[in-house]
Amino acid sequence: MEQQPSQHSLVPSINEDVRETNFEFVNSSALLNADGIPASLPSLASSDHDVQVSLPEIKVNGESVEQMLSEILLDDSPPPAGEIVSKARSASEVYKDKLQKAMSSFDCVLARQKRKYLIFTCSGKPVFSNIADENLEPSTVAALQAIISSFEVLKEDLTCFETLSTIIVAHSAGPLYLVCISPLTTLSPDFMKNELKLLYHQILSTITNKSISSILDSRPNFDLRRLIGSSEQFLKVLSSDLENYEPFSFLNAISPLPLRVSFRDQLSQLLLKEKPKSLIFALIVVQGRLVCAIKARKLMLHASDLYLVFLSVFGTQAFNDSMEHWVPICLPTLNPNAYFYMYTNFIHPDVALILASNESSSFFDMQAMRNTVFTRLKERCWLQKIVHAAELDQVSFRNPGFPCILHYLFYSKKYSQFYGPGYKFNAKDNVKKLYAVYASLHDQVYYKKRSLSIDVEIHGTLMLFTWSTSSFNFYCVANANENLQIPIANINKILRWIRREESRLFICTNLSF
Repeated sequence: MEQQPSQHSLVPSINEDVRETNFEFVNSSALLNADGIPASLPSLASSDHDVQVSLPEIKVNGESVEQMLSEILLDDSPPPAGEIVSKARSASEVYKDKLQKAMSSFDCVLARQKRKYLIFTCSGKPVFSNIADENLEPSTVAALQAIISSFEVLKEDLTCFETLSTIIVAHSAGPLYLVCISPLTTLSPDFMKNELKLLYHQILSTITNKSISSILDSRPNFDLRRLIGSSEQFLKVLSSDLENYEPFSFLNAISPLPLRVSFRDQLSQLLLKEKPKSLIFALIVVQGRLVCAIKARKLMLHASDLYLVFLSVFGTQAFNDSMEHWVPICLPTLNPNAYFYMYTNFIHPDVALILASNESSSFFDMQAMRNTVFTRLKERCWLQKIVHAAELDQVSFRNPGFPCILHYLFYSKKYSQFYGPGYKFNAKDNVKKLYAVYASLHDQVYYKKRSLSIDVEIHGTLMLFTWSTSSFNFYCVANANENLQIPIANINKILRWIRREESRLFICTNLSF
């Protein structure tokens, strides 16, 4: 049975049973690599000649798109109005216009539905809710608490129950109950249960599992909101991400910034050279996307933990300022009962340096490392290169399957990372529609466990394509075509490009100490 992504760590074994995983330190030389998975990406057809269809080469301003994409990825220099950026923008405008028109005309019921999340203690004390109407909360919590606790008395597991128009998914996590209330939907209960687990992990990042259990065991009526305090903003941001189907949340994977391998290695070497003895991991992150990382050899980082860290740092105003922050934080997938100490500082309005230690007295060591790293980045113009690469990714036309393939999402199980072409929609609803489509396709693969590795759905003028293998999942939105070999040929073109640029699109190697 294929491993579920909801607990997919950055360094898992492909054969491990996630439910029985012991999240302790283990010897590992990889940050984003899983043993046992083939390194190469297979082709949908055994060879290019297997797809007997002649497709015109896509060109922009007279240049091959595939060649142009490679040039964009190779360009590290930040010219103010460089030729590469100009080409990327001109191609991106055509691409964005066609994609926006397609999504505007697409009726996605899932994107219109709103889900409500409730968290309360086993004694019925409210902890968190994204419901605006607080008059609804006490009566709702009381009814749900009675239903869930009655099943616990009978020692039966309650996953979900339905009314005529609503599905209610429940998840018990120690002394806490988490509930998702949704209109009857195409999403599976397991998909929504994964969302509840993420919300629970967000709470654990502030208050460890051991602390919650200790407090509520001795004082069942304790108001946990007093401990959560200002950290409630993290739950609000996460619940918003869940409602908007952000790929990070349902893939439980990270999206690194595409960079030249040599430049990423230079950044990692800089962190490694300046690390103090108390450091356990260091990250450079731009706009919520990982640029580079180093970690202790025995430390096992997980994508879901990094996602919650990035969400806290970039998704709220708690850390997003010019101040230095030194806070205890729990990485729940790694160890739900222990705190680490995290130093964060925005060395640029879009770039954060995140340093972690298991020693509470290491602030000045982290501060010294930050000062040296910042100085070197400025001296070598590397900070400017990072910002330029992030800006370029927002306007880059990285879709060699266009115009047949309007958009795609590639999820690497091998690295627990994903990539999709950068774009900016004028209408936020179109973004939510696109992500809702991918969430639905991902749900069908993992939670509904469709046996077919390739699946095609036709919705009017659009085709939704899913391809799942042991090493990756590929989802795309394409123009519907009677000849299925045409989109397949274009999908192969995208996969060939991803395979060729894999080391730039993903963080394939790790620097450990």
